[in-house]
Amino acid sequence: GEVVAVNFKSRQTVKTGQVLLRLDDEDQRLAMRLARIDVEEAARQAKRLETLKTGVVARARLETAHAALESARVRLAQAKAALKDRTVIAPFTGVIGLSDIYKGDRVTPDSLIATLDDRSALLVEFAVSEDVAARLRPGLKVRLSAWTLPDRVFEGVIESMGSRIDPT
Repeated sequence: GEVVAVNFKSRQTVKTGQVLLRLDDEDQRLAMRLARIDVEEAARQAKRLETLKTGVVARARLETAHAALESARVRLAQAKAALKDRTVIAPFTGVIGLSDIYKGDRVTPDSLIATLDDRSALLVEFAVSEDVAARLRPGLKVRLSAWTLPDRVFEGVIESMGSRIDPT
């Protein structure tokens, strides 16, 4: 579909449920209006036939009307789902990465819109020498620093350890 709105910028923090992207949804809105009309008409028919509950033919027509009403309700639910699928929302709170999507672009279900990273917790993998490894264990608190942020110290907990030692 065609992108009609891009509601994010790279490196922006977004919240769970925030609308990130909207696709053209005119066809889906029309389908939903038609489905609503079908539900209303089927409900009217069923209500009218409920007053004629006499005879086998009337009961059969009423059952058919109830089936038509249920079918119309299913089509309305499908139309609502198709309309909802035209809006992309953030599945969790995080930071948006780079994106090549702009208003007017055409996207498919396989198109990469952007990356979204949850930075509230990070998994850090690191290697240590054999003599240090002997002193480490899961549950032990550690402090880390990154060469790109020398003045910042990160605290964490060792969650798991590999069972192999690099022979070199």
